[in-house]
Amino acid sequence: MLRLVDISFRAGDFRLRDINLHIREGEYLALTGPSGAGKTLLLEIIAGLWSPDTGKILFQGKDITSIPAHLRAIGIVFQDMAIFPHLTVAQNIEYPLKRKKMNAGQRQEMIVRLATGMGIEKRLSQNAATLSGGETQRLALARVLAYDPPLILLDEPLSALDDKRKEEISRLLKKMHRQGKTIFHVTHDIRTAEALSDRILTIENGMLKNG
Repeated sequence: MLRLVDISFRAGDFRLRDINLHIREGEYLALTGPSGAGKTLLLEIIAGLWSPDTGKILFQGKDITSIPAHLRAIGIVFQDMAIFPHLTVAQNIEYPLKRKKMNAGQRQEMIVRLATGMGIEKRLSQNAATLSGGETQRLALARVLAYDPPLILLDEPLSALDDKRKEEISRLLKKMHRQGKTIFHVTHDIRTAEALSDRILTIENGMLKNG
């Protein structure tokens, strides 16, 4: 599915060094490590937000190292979730569907299906800014699923939630995985990694410790 080959990148005084990583199709892979270890930076390089200084990124058999983020078939959910607060829940989910040039009927059917799957179907007409933290995270996941990417990157998606919401979102992530989604999940919480993932990697001081 995705392979990183000898990836290095310098950001100020920090450096990712000689990262080699293989994410298999259908796998739920977790990356753990302390704050400042390079977890999010590595995620952003995979997404295409930064270009590595050296090395290659291979995705579905193709070299995507120089391909910009918006042309990579990779979905990402950041810790701050980055939804559009001025739009309704339905409009947020519809945004990527419009880019697929689906007709209005198809878009509406997909919006309802995704919102129902995330348990926010009763919030479709609400402004996104009025949602709770757990509902906002569900919306962010629904919008990523609307893109239907073969790989989903998650950057600490549970860190801002209380225990009840964490449990709810964890169940949704497990459901997405069972349905065949390939997921790369960055977290500082080893218990979350153990509960959700098929495999756990650790990064320290910009170096991958196992893989």
